[in-house]
Amino acid sequence: MMKKILIIEDEDLVRQMLQSLLQHAGYESYFINNVKLDEIKSISKNYDVILCDFMMPDISGYDIYNALDTEDRKKVIISTGGYIDYEKEEFFKNHGVHILYKPFILKELLRLINEMCSEKLCKES
Repeated sequence: MMKKILIIEDEDLVRQMLQSLLQHAGYESYFINNVKLDEIKSISKNYDVILCDFMMPDISGYDIYNALDTEDRKKVIISTGGYIDYEKEEFFKNHGVHILYKPFILKELLRLINEMCSEKLCKES
């Protein structure tokens, strides 16, 4: 069974590029661009890795991360094309959350996903 990646991204072009890359690399990828905090807990359970944009119009990756259960927080990769204040960046680093700064190297994203899955953070197939 292919590993499932959830993309939470508000920029259509970035989301389309990520979906194409991940599908080409053998992952199932799904996206949401208008997530509600009260829904994210139940949604996140269905995915092996969550690639989440940090800055979106109505919500932040920090908010999404904090809405997740402890186990699901281990699945998060934060991506950002903008500024993350020092406190939030340190928070993510101290909690083992990977941060990718856009434009990031696609091989680096795939390496992180593969690493997360090989550490048994991904559900068993």
